[in-house]
Amino acid sequence: MRATRLIRFLGLVLLPCALAQAIAVDHLRTEYQTQPLALDRPHPRFSWELHADERAQRQTAYQIRVATSPETLTANEVDVWDSGRVTVADNFGVPYGGPELRAGARYYWSVRVWDARNQPSAWSTPSWWQMGPLKPTDWHARWIGAAPDAPSPLLRRAFQLEKKIVRATAYAYAIGWYRLLVNGTELTERVLSPVNSNYPKGLFYDAYDVTALVRRGGNAIGMWMAPGYAQSYSKYGYRWDTPPAAFAQLQIAFDDGTTQTIATDEAWKWTASPVVASDIYHGETYDARREIAGWSESRFDDQDWKPVALRAAPPGPLIACPFPGLAVAAEYRPVKMTESKPGVFVFDLGQNIAGWVRLRTRGPAGARVVLRHAEELHADGTLDVKTNRAAQATDTYILRGDRDESYEPRFTYHGFRYVEVTGYTGTPTLDSLTGCAIRAAVPEAGSFSCSDPLLNRMHANFRWTIANNLMGIPTDTATRDERTPCQMDSLTVEDAAICNFALAPYYAKWLHDIAGDGGSLPNWTGDQVVLPFLLWENYGDRRLLAEHYDNMRQVVDRFAATAEAAKHWAAAFGDWAAPNPSGSYEGSFSEGELVNRALFYRTARIVADAAALLGRAPDAERYAQLAERVRTEFDARFYDPRTATYGLGRQVTSVLPLAFDMVPSARRSAVVAALRQRIEEVDRGHLDTGIFGTRYLFEVLFDHGLADLALRVLTATGYPGYADQIAQGATTTWEQWSFDGSMQTHNHAMFAGPDATLFSRLGGIQPGVPGFREIVFCPAFPTALSSVDCSRATVMGIVGSRWRREAGRIVLAIDVPANATARLYLPAQTLDAICEGDRSALHADGVLSAHLEGNHAVLALGSGRYEFSLPDRFSSSASVASPTRATTVRGATAARDPDEASQAHLLDW
Repeated sequence: MRATRLIRFLGLVLLPCALAQAIAVDHLRTEYQTQPLALDRPHPRFSWELHADERAQRQTAYQIRVATSPETLTANEVDVWDSGRVTVADNFGVPYGGPELRAGARYYWSVRVWDARNQPSAWSTPSWWQMGPLKPTDWHARWIGAAPDAPSPLLRRAFQLEKKIVRATAYAYAIGWYRLLVNGTELTERVLSPVNSNYPKGLFYDAYDVTALVRRGGNAIGMWMAPGYAQSYSKYGYRWDTPPAAFAQLQIAFDDGTTQTIATDEAWKWTASPVVASDIYHGETYDARREIAGWSESRFDDQDWKPVALRAAPPGPLIACPFPGLAVAAEYRPVKMTESKPGVFVFDLGQNIAGWVRLRTRGPAGARVVLRHAEELHADGTLDVKTNRAAQATDTYILRGDRDESYEPRFTYHGFRYVEVTGYTGTPTLDSLTGCAIRAAVPEAGSFSCSDPLLNRMHANFRWTIANNLMGIPTDTATRDERTPCQMDSLTVEDAAICNFALAPYYAKWLHDIAGDGGSLPNWTGDQVVLPFLLWENYGDRRLLAEHYDNMRQVVDRFAATAEAAKHWAAAFGDWAAPNPSGSYEGSFSEGELVNRALFYRTARIVADAAALLGRAPDAERYAQLAERVRTEFDARFYDPRTATYGLGRQVTSVLPLAFDMVPSARRSAVVAALRQRIEEVDRGHLDTGIFGTRYLFEVLFDHGLADLALRVLTATGYPGYADQIAQGATTTWEQWSFDGSMQTHNHAMFAGPDATLFSRLGGIQPGVPGFREIVFCPAFPTALSSVDCSRATVMGIVGSRWRREAGRIVLAIDVPANATARLYLPAQTLDAICEGDRSALHADGVLSAHLEGNHAVLALGSGRYEFSLPDRFSSSASVASPTRATTVRGATAARDPDEASQAHLLDW
């Protein structure tokens, strides 16, 4: 007995020491970014992730320290701000609360937390952020330019530095596109800079750390310019109507505490570059014979260069770009080369990308190699440029005559899979070209794979299409003479994009572009309402929701003011690009009025919920009443009780009311049954939907116990469907369901929306509380699949869901990050049927509670890694409907009966 008591006593004594490091802090971020070079918000927000081997670990308090150097921070001599111990569980969106921050200053920070047992962690490894210019007087640069008719000028300035350099930061922007060079080094980590934006509302400048490139003594800085989004760009996009102009500021800090600024001004000079033609659609012509060696180095003789002209500043404030611009994200070696005609070589990259190719060649000076790009080939192996429309997509390289030469464009991009090469000296090989795929330089944030190769190819197509259209703005297509900011297309794909990439700052910038631009069609302007709430759900970003609330409310007010103009909404895009064999613009309109009224309801519902969250009770009541009125009128206008269908009875007409929770519970089963009958008997197991119907069709089927049917429709072969596209060689999603058409590209983002369903229904990962503080796991187990592996990188950490069929059981492994909790829904008739590891789940560590809810067991879990198993006979998803989910396409609302709409229905977050 004494021995037992002694062991217990020693255990209690040693427990705090053993648990002191039970939780660890890493992945520090400031305003979503790791070590950002230019923040312009006075109170930036901090985030971090927690890791623990022990289950059910959480943060009970935190302490943040900020200092002006890492040495000061680690020496425990904090000279900027110490938050002290703050008894709060938040580990993301924590605002800086210290004294005013200085423009251009770098700040170092570290954080520690207290765990569930009130034990402190070790301090995190320090991170840092840097402030950018904060007010107009922090800018010393002036706008400069070359001759208006210079297609792509080089600009430069030499300067001296006489002290020891501690840090050098360059801020740059341009009307047009630019490349920055310092002392002969071209900064290539960003391409096609600056990002496209709604220019009068914001000029999003870039920041570069050039400390390693500048030196004591002689230095030089250069900018290479091109028109970019100029007059040739679509009138439906954000474009310039003035010649290229440069704006740059180099800020150097010395070891004695002083600084020096080198900025664009009248002292700069310019000359013509080797780029003799540049156009976003038509391509680039580069004459290597005109290259100027060493032009951006300090000792270069620029006496023959011309002085720049000062230019008027464009409208719009300078804003630090909240994500790292665009970059080459992947490179592709061609998989095939053919000679379609003598001297005409066609390369197949094997993947439809947005970007360009890098050419390796040799030949006599003045020889021209022409690169033409296209998405498809004719039957005879020649380029089919139909989907380019008017975009010539042609790059031309004029050789300088060296033994080996390499070229890739700087100031254009194309959407393509195939490249035709003419003018090549000799015969090229597969190594003569490399495909360079570009996109926004945001981190990847999700993965999905399963036992079905077709579904995996479909996911890859969705993901590639999303990536190819993540430019400075979400574009509609990367291919034809368009590539414009289409809010309707973005509305259908944003949640899928968020599953694949870390897009909080990217979409915050997009909202800045589009907010307040007018518009009275829910299928277009509704994006301004849905996206802020989607970001709130996925990232817990309350500040962004509050900043956009007034615009969200005004948008819905405009919808309400124009809703009675049925003719106006009936002529709208609606369920755009539903199956229409002609693939024409005229044939792409579908169900305009019904779709817009359903989206009107959804946006009103979202504003009601946003108002409640932000403490605006009168607004919450007003918009809840508006939403109910819209639902009642929708029901009266479109519902047919004889057939239990809405409108004309097509799939979308029932899918949207079901998805947005507009159908009263008493008739929901009848509407679902009618939808199923329509799919199976009229549409023969195929979809019959455009972009909105397709986005929500599969979720509706999964959520109403029809997972097997959902999977059959999603993978159905033959027209119309994704499998039909893949059978014809598609590696991205098309604009139309048919191959041909007068309005068709084969790299169009708007049909990639169902990728969100793969994550949320097959992987079963959904936010139960905004920011994934609580995670809902509710995977479906269709009989046609034997395994699924899915993960998402959230602000809490990696959330994982992996399941497989094994020996008559379903085995499900899930990962719940530290400081998060989870609700797990599993199809079961008894709790005893579920095991965790080799024991009953009821007795497993980390399982906080369990109960039955309809046909599901519901387990509340603490953080940690789990492996559950259950009999496969209980997982037949063809007959088991999914339970109520915390967050859905309805906005933020819990599933509810519209007949009880007068009741408050805000979730318990």
